[in-house]
Parts: sequence; structure tokens; C-alpha cells
Amino acid sequence: MIHSRLSCGETVRALWDYVDHALPGPMRDAVAAHLATCDNCAGHVAFAQRMLGAIATAPVEDQDVARLAERVRVALRTEAAAG
Repeated sequence: MIHSRLSCGETVRALWDYVDHALPGPMRDAVAAHLATCDNCAGHVAFAQRMLGAIATAPVEDQDVARLAERVRVALRTEAAAG
């Protein structure tokens, strides 16, 4: 059950999913309502939005992407072999 009034702690724990548009409607609405009335949480949402903006605009070298992709493939193969 989603409370109509979330605490600051509940709101902050849901914040990344909120800014990623990954919360179900009732929870998204509850977080939005809290953020609209809570000055204490404004800094948290501003930070999350700045962080996502910085990530989205960060230059990525093709070489870095290739290395990351290979590390993910190795980790997946290792996990599949172990499981």
C-alpha cells in the first residue's frame, strides 16, 4: 500500500526511480506530491537531475565502451557457468 504522504526517507529512497520515470503511477504521484511541498528534499532531486544530465552528456570513448561490453560479457559467462 502506498501512503498518500511519504516521509522524506521514503521519498529519497524512491528518488532515482522517480527521476528515471520507473515508478508505478500511485508511487510516482506520492513522490511528486512530497517533492512539491518539501524544501528539504529539493536538494536531493536537484542533485539527481544534475547527475543524470552529466551522465547523459559525458563524452564516451569507443574504446571505453568496448572494454565495458567485454567485462559485462565475461561477467555474464562467469555467472552462467556458476549457476
